Amino acid sequence: MLDSFCNDNVLALSDILHPRNPQMFQDIWVLTEMMETDLHKIISSRQALSLEHTKLFLYQTLRGLKYLHSAQHPSPRHQT
Repeated sequence: MLDSFCNDNVLALSDILHPRNPQMFQDIWVLTEMMETDLHKIISSRQALSLEHTKLFLYQTLRGLKYLHSAQHPSPRHQT
């Protein structure tokens, strides 16, 4: 389903990797387009975020979520 999305605020899917041997199946690797960083690294860095950057990140996140909802995609869930 991810490979059908085309939006600036949703990462493009490049490939999905899984082990060749089904008995060794523990993980699935999802390859996406290359990004300079991720939101977790930005939030957890010691560098303070300006209000404008915070607004921009929130805006981009909400635009991506709106696009996914318009495509009838279920809401993303936090994974631990």
